[in-house]
Amino acid sequence: MKLIIGTLAGVAAGVAIYMLLDEKRRSNLTNETKKQWRRIWGKPDLDEDPWAEYNERKASASHS
Repeated sequence: MKLIIGTLAGVAAGVAIYMLLDEKRRSNLTNETKKQWRRIWGKPDLDEDPWAEYNERKASASHS
């Protein structure tokens, strides 16, 4: 039983390392993450801070 668990853990670790090192796959994951980020936050620019609007409202409320 330990042999099977160890083998499965090794295979899973190998797949994870392969995915991290495979540049094309990593690029695809990055692009998909960016698409989801835009969809969730409704922001066209990923360089924009998603918390900027919240921080501005919080700052203006504390100055009032």
